[in-house]
Amino acid sequence: MKGVFCPLLILCGCLVFFGSCSTVSNIVKNEFAEKNPEDILRNTAAEYIVNSGIEGEAGSWIASRMEIMKNQLSEQIGDSVLIRQPEEGLLLVFDSDQLFKQGLDNVNEAAFETLRLLATTLKQFPDTKLYILVHTDNSSSEFIALSLSDKRAKNIKKILASMGLKRSHISSEGRGFMVPVISNESPEGRKLNRRVEMAVTANHRMIRQAIKSTKATR
Repeated sequence: MKGVFCPLLILCGCLVFFGSCSTVSNIVKNEFAEKNPEDILRNTAAEYIVNSGIEGEAGSWIASRMEIMKNQLSEQIGDSVLIRQPEEGLLLVFDSDQLFKQGLDNVNEAAFETLRLLATTLKQFPDTKLYILVHTDNSSSEFIALSLSDKRAKNIKKILASMGLKRSHISSEGRGFMVPVISNESPEGRKLNRRVEMAVTANHRMIRQAIKSTKATR
């Protein structure tokens, strides 16, 4: 169930967040509907959550911590970021156009406040791991897209680290246009594919704490 749930969050969430039903064409919506959820999941940030392998009481304990984090982030940056909680992790999806100007890897100055609020909340949950995946559309060559997305991911990591997050707790990767959620044939599709995904998962310390806490209550 979890393996289907996460990609559907991306599918439905992107449609709602990056374009309302009145502005996203029926062609785009139909293409989403025809997608295999497992294909959408592959190589996205949600995959880190699905593959975390935490279930049972310990998973529920971690999920409760993630819900607290989700509520805080929703209140602070929910208007500019898609935030979902698939099981024992958090999935955040940013419209890449909000963070970067076209073709540039430097983060927009206007986006710094959003990243600051994100960092402030994550610092309250130090026993977590943050995965950053940056995607582009196919308007450039594969080499340029991979290079651009990788630089963008590293710059986001650098900024969050400068705001107090441990670099060792952050993983960044650029995926170029290799993992589209939809066809790049239309402007709407390209906009949906230009995205920054972040996954927040429990690190080993939180997992140990979850197991210890659930054993103590038995």
